[in-house]
Amino acid sequence: EKSKVTSPGGPEERRLREELVRRARQLYDRGLIAGVDGNLTARFGTRWLLATPSGLPKNEMEPDDLVLLDMGTGVRTAGQYPSEPRVARARRGRIPSSELSMHLTVYAERSDVRAVVHAHPPTAVGLTLSAEKVHLDICPEAVVFLGDVAFAPYATPGTDDLSDSLKPFIQRSNTLLLTRHGAVTAGDTLAIAHQRMESLEHIAKIYVAARQLGPVTPLPEAEQD
Repeated sequence: EKSKVTSPGGPEERRLREELVRRARQLYDRGLIAGVDGNLTARFGTRWLLATPSGLPKNEMEPDDLVLLDMGTGVRTAGQYPSEPRVARARRGRIPSSELSMHLTVYAERSDVRAVVHAHPPTAVGLTLSAEKVHLDICPEAVVFLGDVAFAPYATPGTDDLSDSLKPFIQRSNTLLLTRHGAVTAGDTLAIAHQRMESLEHIAKIYVAARQLGPVTPLPEAEQD
């Protein structure tokens, strides 16, 4: 990759580093993550991926803390990226999150996705613990912006089982709730992936408020169409 736009060290990488830090701090400030929770990634070019590091609170992160990964030019069977992408550049002691494989699964399944956000929005995660079936297609904003919100079954964080739990849903959904764990949102830009995470928690709060008053019904199908 010789293009100044898509090569590492260029202006696109710097812009993405600054935006990833800004978005991560917004997630922290708005209570969608706590402590060292959550992780964000963004692609640029055809082979480069920036990832938030493991074990660092997002409100303390600086642009140079992000890990640059070289995904390589080849792919494995089923369109998956290499399971162990090469670290191209990182500060001493900085390594990608143990949940990087979850991000790689999304990118492998969806060539249109350029950014993935994983957070622990408390109200939305709380809905995964409900014994009743929850549908979040309750208002126009949810239908248009979030689309089909998928509920993935529980899997141990940091394992291949967690990545595998996304595969049945990621082709049809940009917004996934991970039972007893968190949420994953995807987008063709980092801004969109981040906004979907904020909207997910906002819609979940509306659902809980309405549920306290009685049953909650989805937006009529004609309106959804």
